[in-house]
Amino acid sequence: MGWVVRRLAFVAGLSLALAVATNAEIIEIVRAADTQLQRGLTKGGTVDLVRQGTSRDDADPAPVRVASRELHFDPNAPGLGVAAAQVLPPDLSEANPAEFACNITLNTNDPNSYYIGRTFVDEARQIVLHPDEVNAVAGDTVTLIGSLFIDGSLGMLRFDGRDLSGMEIKIRYEVIRQADSGDETLVDATIAFTGTSDGDMLFEGSGGFPTDTILRSDFDNPFTELIFQAAAFPRQALLFEYDAVVDEPFTLRVRAEMKAQNAPGETTLTAALGAPDTSLFDVLSVTRPELDAARLSAKMDDARAAAGRAADAISGSGATPFALPGCGLFGLESMLLLAFAAAGRAARIGRGW
Repeated sequence: MGWVVRRLAFVAGLSLALAVATNAEIIEIVRAADTQLQRGLTKGGTVDLVRQGTSRDDADPAPVRVASRELHFDPNAPGLGVAAAQVLPPDLSEANPAEFACNITLNTNDPNSYYIGRTFVDEARQIVLHPDEVNAVAGDTVTLIGSLFIDGSLGMLRFDGRDLSGMEIKIRYEVIRQADSGDETLVDATIAFTGTSDGDMLFEGSGGFPTDTILRSDFDNPFTELIFQAAAFPRQALLFEYDAVVDEPFTLRVRAEMKAQNAPGETTLTAALGAPDTSLFDVLSVTRPELDAARLSAKMDDARAAAGRAADAISGSGATPFALPGCGLFGLESMLLLAFAAAGRAARIGRGW
């Protein structure tokens, strides 16, 4: 990715001189969110519990927020599952890590069942580049660099043993360019976290997901049955390159999806993208003493904070682009990106990924 970073640095220098004249026109923004909870059974099969979803366009600027909750009332095997998602109206003046937020927290105390949660958020921006904004004529093809901001934290806990097998979290980010000529996938980055029978948590990424920025936190206590594995990836940008035709509208669609399941027994799983998770304490309190819930919630906060400190150290070295400015969750039409077209028409750079 080094060549992309160097090119972006060149663009940033240009953007300072071109100022706001290089902003694109956003014709429409449509936001959507969806959540779902299921109960898995050890004897086989799943039971659908609840699903909530909604969408809004520019005519309704209210936040898109949905949540699916299920409280298992069995006094001998209580449990609580929460899947929540939000898409806020984008602040086009700065990056907002809470614009997209997903959270899944699952807690069971039942040897015969477990929870399965899913969250999905989607934002589509219809955009047009005008000739005076990119120093080009209508019909010209220009090459742009976009950025998608990501961050997250997650944890797997077991209170009745040291086996995390059956617990998993899968995260996927997509950016798709849609135009009359067809759809083009610009980003398809995934990562999967999987619990193991010996109490470890493994992860594997694909599609350019920056696995080197993931920070593991092991809160294991060898003198108890409690096993607690956590991980976090700090706020950073996935960069991608794409073409656009001047004066021809196109749509950039960003999606984030998370699926997770815990395991039968006394287990808890939590995962959050974007805004930090605030539900772990409430969910844990269903089956654990409040003191334990508060202590373990604080541990998850520690894991996220440690990842943030590591990010600061890396970004200070200039190695990885963290916290780039512009345009909410993903900087797709900011002057930082479009300034490239003003200097790049004569020597057009070829396609990237």
